[in-house]
Amino acid sequence: MEIKKEDLMQAEGIRKVNQDGVDYFCISDVAAYVKEDFKMVRPVKFEFKGIELSFATIEQIEKSRYKEPLSDFDKMLLKIKKVSE
Repeated sequence: MEIKKEDLMQAEGIRKVNQDGVDYFCISDVAAYVKEDFKMVRPVKFEFKGIELSFATIEQIEKSRYKEPLSDFDKMLLKIKKVSE
């Protein structure tokens, strides 16, 4: 499932901070929203209503997501597709 910035902007349970025109999202809120673990995200600390929280951009979050390696079958399909193009 791709995480879309628009969805995060509209979600009520996700804390957001805009710093110098860049949108940051609370890592723990996004993790709960998509039910994934984002321990590998490099956080930026911001104070949010008196509490220091870890935030990241959508790009940082997406980059850290676990991507399953392709199976041999999927690799073969990609190879066939490239050859036929």
